[in-house]
Amino acid sequence: MVNWVRVVQFLILGWYVGFCIVGGIAVGVIVDAKMGTGPVLTVVGLIVGIVLAFFGLYRMVRSIAFKE
Repeated sequence: MVNWVRVVQFLILGWYVGFCIVGGIAVGVIVDAKMGTGPVLTVVGLIVGIVLAFFGLYRMVRSIAFKE
């Protein structure tokens, strides 16, 4: 039997990771365009997005794994 709560939790994890990374890139591109700094802040936004995604993913997986 499919545990739909688990399925939804893992879908949320995927969306969270994608949103963090794409959001970081988008903010970097916007700020780069406004400040004329080239791709520097886009790379910084990517790195920040990846770090946020990793730590958020870690916390969410820990809460899912130790819930039972």
